[in-house]
Amino acid sequence: MIKILTKNGIELPYLKETLSLKDVNDAFNDSLTLTHAEFPFIIEENEDVIKELGSSEINSLTSKKEIEITFIFGASVFFGKLKVLKYLKNRRSCVLKFGNEFIKILDKKIADYMPVYKYNGETPYTETVAAYYDQSTFIEAIKTDIAKPYPQIDYAAPTLDVGKYYTDDEWSSFQQRFNQKLPTLLVNRRETIIADFSYNVKNFNSFVPMPYLMALLKNPILNNGYKLAGSFVDNPFNSKIVIVPKETHNNTAYLENTGIYFSFADAEILTIGEFYSYVSVYANFGIGIHNINIALTNIQQPTTSGTTKVKVYRIYNEASQTEFFLEKEITEFDFVSNAQFIESISFEVTEDNITDSALCIQYQHSNNVLPDESTININPEAEETVLHLIHPTVDLSRYVPDWSIGELINNLKNWQNLDIVLDEVTKTIYLNYNIEFLNSTDHVDLSDKVIAISDKENAFKNKYNLTYADNKNNVLIEDGHQTINGVVTEDVVSITNKFKALTENSIGNPTSKEYLAEAGVTLILLSDTNEFANSYNTQTLGMHGDFGIVNNYWKKWINFRQKAKQITAVAYLNTLEISKIKKIRKIYFDTRMFAVKGFTTKIKTKLNEVTFELENIIPSKGSTITAPVVTPAINITGYAIAENNGFWVLPWKIVVNFNYVDFSAYNGTITAKQLTGAIGSSYSGLEYTNAVNTINGSSIFQFGYDMTGLAGIYEISLVDNGITSNIIYVDVAAEVAPISEKIIITEVAQPGVFFYSKIIFTLAFENFTPAAAEIHLQKVDISTQLNIGLPIITAISDFTPANFEVDYPSSGSWKVTVKADGFVSNELTKLVMLI
Repeated sequence: MIKILTKNGIELPYLKETLSLKDVNDAFNDSLTLTHAEFPFIIEENEDVIKELGSSEINSLTSKKEIEITFIFGASVFFGKLKVLKYLKNRRSCVLKFGNEFIKILDKKIADYMPVYKYNGETPYTETVAAYYDQSTFIEAIKTDIAKPYPQIDYAAPTLDVGKYYTDDEWSSFQQRFNQKLPTLLVNRRETIIADFSYNVKNFNSFVPMPYLMALLKNPILNNGYKLAGSFVDNPFNSKIVIVPKETHNNTAYLENTGIYFSFADAEILTIGEFYSYVSVYANFGIGIHNINIALTNIQQPTTSGTTKVKVYRIYNEASQTEFFLEKEITEFDFVSNAQFIESISFEVTEDNITDSALCIQYQHSNNVLPDESTININPEAEETVLHLIHPTVDLSRYVPDWSIGELINNLKNWQNLDIVLDEVTKTIYLNYNIEFLNSTDHVDLSDKVIAISDKENAFKNKYNLTYADNKNNVLIEDGHQTINGVVTEDVVSITNKFKALTENSIGNPTSKEYLAEAGVTLILLSDTNEFANSYNTQTLGMHGDFGIVNNYWKKWINFRQKAKQITAVAYLNTLEISKIKKIRKIYFDTRMFAVKGFTTKIKTKLNEVTFELENIIPSKGSTITAPVVTPAINITGYAIAENNGFWVLPWKIVVNFNYVDFSAYNGTITAKQLTGAIGSSYSGLEYTNAVNTINGSSIFQFGYDMTGLAGIYEISLVDNGITSNIIYVDVAAEVAPISEKIIITEVAQPGVFFYSKIIFTLAFENFTPAAAEIHLQKVDISTQLNIGLPIITAISDFTPANFEVDYPSSGSWKVTVKADGFVSNELTKLVMLI
């Protein structure tokens, strides 16, 4: 069964002999692909086609009208688009592309699904703020989060050496690291006054959240109703990879005067040797000349042998060097024992003494008495400069590349050699390594069905080049040998992705702003402490090396591609066999196993002509491929019915027939999920399940008379021990006649008639008499019991005839019902063959 349905459920008639479908095995492709019509095919024009595609008289070739369609192939349902290429007489030439429902989300942006971490309530990120705020209220929460592993948190903040990422003019106090920690905690770039009233400015840390690579994948997939599984997802190596964003940090700019103004009138009195009070001002002064103005008023004269002193000095280079600017004892007291102290000092910071610079100002008094007033101004004439504050909102959408879901998946595929399989029944996306597909023995046996075989010259190129986006340390593979930074010529197959790997980082070997800004999304690997690492579980991000990407994920696959022989084969198959091959992608004949690279299906009235593009799988040394491997399967059919027991119409029920092929029932579950509309629409959330523990039989989902919210199309499948059946769709109507008031129709026999052209029936109303009624003649699909097109409705108001007759307009499966005053009769169904 092959059907093309519009969004409105209208089937488009097409000439079977013109439809040829091309399938591609994505294991051999560098991107996710859609099945498509290899050549234009013909749709026959009728009223439904005109209604759905528009009249050819008002459409032009330049419009090339495109519509969304549902494509049913055997038991499988796909979604895609149909485009009209040319208008012919009573026909239209069209092209078709379709795939799993997953294709609907491939163009959605990753950034739209990244979480926002709010560490200070609703405070949206801004590049600048008008007022200073205290970062100590939320910095501990950030520190707690960045210590967590993925998936407890979707980002990390490893320390990364980035060299002179900012110039002195941009940020003179920046210490050449992202996410600086002393020694293990994130340092907040802040301005604060500490306990001893010193003025402490730590304006040197660029806080750069780095999203986990797996968060980029999982958040969009899970938020679109799918699940992720497979060896790539389960590989702990991939959960330790984060991306380094381009030119983005989570700081906000606050314009602040760099001059420091304070008084130590309330300073804590400390006992250190002699009694004195002191203030120590720590500031990472930039290169240049700095001025200090000190004004102390009404200093009390100390007692006999006491002293009063002022010291000003600077330490730098991790306190290994000291530079004194002032050390003066105050002796000039007047007759009331008061003195004034006013001094101005200048000093210069150079490239040689800028490291770990701390300015110290000390006031000493033997009697521990402070001046009445004190003012210390450092750089009082300084202009406003930028103080970089850590922002309390981490919006991860700012830190991910501007990629769609499809772009991310394709880049992951070309990076780690992935085989991507979509299971629409379980809504699961499997990301497995291609080598697992290669090693699998599952296949479909076509030993007695392949009728033509032809060998092709090996068109594959023997050389493969694997590289990141920056094309550094690319790996050239030829005859099983790997060459680092090999020369790439025209006869080389290049496999690349849009990532780049930062595999080394230290103070002596920092990365740079230029490297991070280059093409490619930068990846780094983390340790279990969420800091930069060269390897994890012996694996590295480098393309080359014994534990690099090529050896881990590509070496065996490329060896297979270089040795495989290309073969074409032709077989005549039914839709169920083709559906199995689409799923398993391996076939067996002529005592050999073949990987299906792709195949073209020419639709025929009976068996379809399938031309395969194959690559033979050479057994590994010491192994053989002999007997065909049995392929287990589950087949189901079903229908919905509201039975007439001769007295009244019973409530609706769904009947599902099932049959296990080549394996025994273990723990099967039949699931019926209600759709919100036509086939292809989303799930409503209503679903029913039944257990299965026999290899064949029937399972029933029984409804009541009240069908409120229960009517509609149900998607039904059976899963047992990892094997999934075909999918069927059953339409359950809302109308079920109440027991108290009924419409009963009974078929009248037509003796001697073998090919029915009409149906004859009697009509009876119980407990009510309507003013008018309608006879509904509806064509249905014999296998799915879904309605085909709209019903043919005949209005009646005269109920005196003993019998009523309705002519069948065409061959097929038809059902008759009568409706009146909101009630519906039982159904009369018949398979009709008009001759």
